[in-house]
Amino acid sequence: MLFPQASSNTRARHILRRVAHLIATGVDGPVGVACSGGTDSTGLLLGAAHAWQTGRLHPFVVLHVDHRTRPESAAEGQHVARLAMHLGVPVELLQVGDATSKSGSPEESLRKQRYAALAAAVRRLGLTGVVTAHTVDDQVETILLRLLAGTGALGATGMAATSTLSTCEGMLRVFRPLLSVRRAELSTIVAEAGVTPVEDPSNLDTRYRRNALRQEIVPHLERHFPGFSEALVRSVALSAQDAEFVDDVAASVAETVITRHGSVVSLSRAWVAESHPAVTSRVIRLVVRELLGSVDREIGYERTEAVRAAARGRTGAVVELPFGIRVVVARGSLDFSRMRKTDGDTG
Repeated sequence: MLFPQASSNTRARHILRRVAHLIATGVDGPVGVACSGGTDSTGLLLGAAHAWQTGRLHPFVVLHVDHRTRPESAAEGQHVARLAMHLGVPVELLQVGDATSKSGSPEESLRKQRYAALAAAVRRLGLTGVVTAHTVDDQVETILLRLLAGTGALGATGMAATSTLSTCEGMLRVFRPLLSVRRAELSTIVAEAGVTPVEDPSNLDTRYRRNALRQEIVPHLERHFPGFSEALVRSVALSAQDAEFVDDVAASVAETVITRHGSVVSLSRAWVAESHPAVTSRVIRLVVRELLGSVDREIGYERTEAVRAAARGRTGAVVELPFGIRVVVARGSLDFSRMRKTDGDTG
């Protein structure tokens, strides 16, 4: 059994049992548990192992992705393998190639390669999906990044407990059972287990936007506004209820205003020009998702507003959207098409 059963640290035992319960009730079937060897994913692994050892979770496989961007990355994979062996669970060490990309940020390129490698492993091993260690803290960072990108309530609702991502290796189901757990709580059970996590020094590089939020901005807000993170997540969850209602309205309207001709998806120009922006912006995003074949890509407020403005503009105008999407303003329609697949298209 795992350490907390015999630990004198009552808080650590309580956290581990809660984490194990969240994992056991938040996943479906045999899964892969993503583990980088860092604090969060090590806490996830300890919780998953506890759930399995107590008969509440299917046997699972530990999945570690080595991006080969640092000399010590191979040793980190071996660290994860030793921990998995100690816990009595199988492990797969996955390697990806050069993460450089002609488009998108370096962190986005790494993310795409990581999820593609996980998708390939999940398919090969016959798993239902992958479990990640995303916490309340990750959720706060995601919400802030999306708000800063101008996506509005629809895009800023944060990560879902379960979602399906599109990768170049196919679709990947992702389980995030720890979205109600704080990063500090995972650190507590990792420390009590006597495990020394590996830490990627690039996570401290505040040139990356998420790192800047994690290392500087969110801690500053927490110091001056205690409870900031929980309040933000709660507020966004309440806003999401309203957003879901408008989503349903947009989905019901979409099929009456969308037409398809081969690879072109068209919207009624008059409808976009005259209807409420809360609905038209959502339908525009639905069209973009359809063309991309992805549910985890969003365009920001400025882009949807550009399309809405074009509906009231001159015939023949062209609006360029991210991910290789082009919108041509025809006499009675807005014609959306995908120009070419770019490095930044898969999610």
